[in-house]
Amino acid sequence: MKLIRTIESFYPKITGPSNQAFKISSDLEKRGISCSIYTTNFDAGKVPETEKIENVDVKRFPVKYRFLKYIYSPSMKKALIKEEADIIHAHCYRSYQSDISYKIAKKKEKPFVLSTHGTLLSYKHFVSFPWKLAYDIYDLITFPKTAKKADAVIVNSLQEYNEALKFGISKDNLHLIPVGIDIDKFNFNKKIEDKNKKEINLLFVGGVTRNRPLMPILKAIKLINENRFKKIKDNISKENKNKKDKKVKLTIIGSEYRSSFSGRLGYIDELKSFVENNNLRDNVEFHSHKTQKELIEFYKKADVFVYL
Repeated sequence: MKLIRTIESFYPKITGPSNQAFKISSDLEKRGISCSIYTTNFDAGKVPETEKIENVDVKRFPVKYRFLKYIYSPSMKKALIKEEADIIHAHCYRSYQSDISYKIAKKKEKPFVLSTHGTLLSYKHFVSFPWKLAYDIYDLITFPKTAKKADAVIVNSLQEYNEALKFGISKDNLHLIPVGIDIDKFNFNKKIEDKNKKEINLLFVGGVTRNRPLMPILKAIKLINENRFKKIKDNISKENKNKKDKKVKLTIIGSEYRSSFSGRLGYIDELKSFVENNNLRDNVEFHSHKTQKELIEFYKKADVFVYL
């Protein structure tokens, strides 16, 4: 069996969708299913047009032009027409790559699968007028065929599932599959000797954007740091009165990016300024990028994972 996976951007640009695309393709290859990735050179820097990343073949097609976040790569369309694939699996809605994947799959009478990655209705929560019009006009022109007429639509959360139903996707074609992890790499059953029991370690890993509200967490840490919960502590049972309060520490791992074409940058600078101005340097630390091996060590030491 041969499957082609399409996505608008890919490694070395690291995103949630690109990580999922690679992990799924790699695992399918291990199971004897050919699964090449077709993508563009958008934000990829100086990388080869074709390469093999571990066991996955990757083909990058040049971007001819871009309108907002719609990346036009016509040479990918020509390549897809020539390919004989049993299934075409596209990532993200409102993308040229997904649109041509749908059209070619239908023309060749092959199954078309779409992974939405929160691209159906999530924009309503963080894109303001008049930028919302671009999304609405796109849906008006295309009659959301790429999403509504896909043979299968994959979402990663219950919120996405409900948004997909509201969007008009048939329940029969909708599949809720949470993002998976490699349990062999993230097996923390062994005792961690250097775990600091005097701290409660919070960990956030992901892109830093304004629609992921990290600021309220910093404000909560500030309140704890200033002992604003004294009234609550006075009501703690006697056996806990002699226990010292644990220090709360937040580690943020991720770089800032625009969650939409209208997104405003500078959020990470605002977070850092808040930390600096409120004496939280010992409570909050920032890291722009970590390798998977380094990330595993951070996960091991964390008590609470912050998911936004």
